[in-house]
Amino acid sequence: MYLAKDTVIVLKHIKRKKGDIIQINKGRKWLDKSSKAIGWMRFRFERIGDYMPIKVKVRLPVFYNYTMLYERMKREMVEIGNSEDDIVSHSHFRALWLKYLPEFTIEKVIIGKQG
Repeated sequence: MYLAKDTVIVLKHIKRKKGDIIQINKGRKWLDKSSKAIGWMRFRFERIGDYMPIKVKVRLPVFYNYTMLYERMKREMVEIGNSEDDIVSHSHFRALWLKYLPEFTIEKVIIGKQG
């Protein structure tokens, strides 16, 4: 199961980019759901993200949005045996992403006026 390694790391602590370690003490249910979501995000985003030209910021493909990635996570979690109740909500998914994985971004494409 591909979540195991990341989930164990997140269960112990979450390391931010500045090097500080945040201990999670919010209760077992929150810990399980959130750690699975963060583990999935880190695993998936590292594989689909573009690290160039700036290695600090990882750009995800522009055709993705938060909802598409959340639905993909739900589908993959259910496929490996998790119930729908063991998956974080869409708003919590986005909050976890912004708080713990801010280095992964989806760039907006702006199409200029022609003529």
